[in-house]
Amino acid sequence: MKAPAVDQQGTTSATDSLEHSSTKREFWLLLFGLTLLYVFVLTIGNRRYVWYDELFTFDIARSPSLQQLWSRELKFDNHTPTGYLLSRLSMSVFGPTPFGLRLPSMIEFYVGSMAILLYVKRKASIGFAAVAVLMLWAGAPTLFYAVEARPYALIFASFACLLLSWDTAIRTHPRGLALFGIAISTLLMSAAHLFAPFTLFAFVAAEAVRYWRRREPDYALWAALFLPMLIMLIYIPLIRASEGVVFGGQASFGTMGKFFEDTLSAPVMFFVVLAALLVPQPRKDKAIRPGFSPEEFILLACLFLSPILVNLFLIHRQKAFVDRYGIASQAGILAALAIFLAYRFRLSRAAAWAASIVLLFFLLRNQVLHALRNPFAPNAAILASVQPKLPIVVGEGMVFMEMNHHEEPAVASRLYFLKDADASMRYVHSSFYQTFEAPDDMKAAGFPIPGKVEQYSSFVSQHRQFLLIGAPVQWVFIKLRLDGASIAYLDDFKDARPYTDTVLYLVTMPANTDPSQK
Repeated sequence: MKAPAVDQQGTTSATDSLEHSSTKREFWLLLFGLTLLYVFVLTIGNRRYVWYDELFTFDIARSPSLQQLWSRELKFDNHTPTGYLLSRLSMSVFGPTPFGLRLPSMIEFYVGSMAILLYVKRKASIGFAAVAVLMLWAGAPTLFYAVEARPYALIFASFACLLLSWDTAIRTHPRGLALFGIAISTLLMSAAHLFAPFTLFAFVAAEAVRYWRRREPDYALWAALFLPMLIMLIYIPLIRASEGVVFGGQASFGTMGKFFEDTLSAPVMFFVVLAALLVPQPRKDKAIRPGFSPEEFILLACLFLSPILVNLFLIHRQKAFVDRYGIASQAGILAALAIFLAYRFRLSRAAAWAASIVLLFFLLRNQVLHALRNPFAPNAAILASVQPKLPIVVGEGMVFMEMNHHEEPAVASRLYFLKDADASMRYVHSSFYQTFEAPDDMKAAGFPIPGKVEQYSSFVSQHRQFLLIGAPVQWVFIKLRLDGASIAYLDDFKDARPYTDTVLYLVTMPANTDPSQK
């Protein structure tokens, strides 16, 4: 083959250098823009109030001692201690504020997003790496978990870093840093949540296929992947503590389907694909093939399977399933989708940036403009002004806990939560807030709960008239009707207070009725 002339070699080298420089500049500009966007959206998102689940993190993280922290979370929350310890450390520096409470999640979600960016950039291009990150932010799992003081941002971050580290370790040498990344990521994921094994199973399956294909053991990688999993031994007391808890909304095949519907965010994806299709595509004879190995296909397939297995497990255990349990799978599925789109559109930069603009529009509309156009203006005086001499019964344990933290002392001192485990099981098939996360048990354990907890029969025998915040589907509401109570609608304060239950009723018990005989 005839070598190019010297001047041609110089031109080729200069062209390659310019292209590399341009690509590098494009990457750093993208990273800078995404970081600014992330900080901007989080500044708005962090304004939302600290809700029920986060209050557990807040109160448990502020326990007087680490021994009490472990005792409280073992008895009341059944999460691993990692998230509480991180929030405890953050609040020791930034104070017991929403920012101090949520800062670990903010950092974790950003780290996870950047790991996905690097992974998809390696597999496709910078433009479609941006598509992957914006799909994560605009659809599911969304930036909601970046401003939630729970372990889900840590699960996402550790998964994304594990994915990037594993991909690096199976492709490059030397790989000491990649193996260290695998070990740390596996350790953090295992320590973050009880459902981590369902995600780690995907990497185990991928390694099994890789060994079968190569017929050569990779002891160093296996040690980095498997040894940190020993920390899962802490799951044993947590699982035992949750035995016997019956949830009202249990896992089902419906929750399984809803997970994938939410993950793919159908309206968003429709416009993303449409935007990419409207861009003229490169010549079809251009040879472009993704460099995926069989183990990578198995990894992505198992990530798709993981939420199905979690659902089936929870159906068997009669527990509830929510999308956040599969946050790692959501991230993996969306990253794979971005890579698929990249090769479907033949790595077209124009298609990638068109899709990114559409995703940016959805992100700003749903998480920025909506919040700015509909600012929440809480009115703390509204409850204090309604029948100020009557006690207030809160039908839902979650709302009762939130009101104890967010209401003024004059209102909090009037709050009551009623207990009747038999009625709760009979009418709503749940023991939640009755035998697990029961407000009276939490109050006895030192949680800051100024409201009162009483048995249903005792309370209604002493109070012929009281206010009720609740919904007709709750067991308290149902039992009051069966006991002959008159329940009159008073007001809905949804524009003044942030709780899920905001309808206020006036309850009048019938005369000469003994509810204990019902």
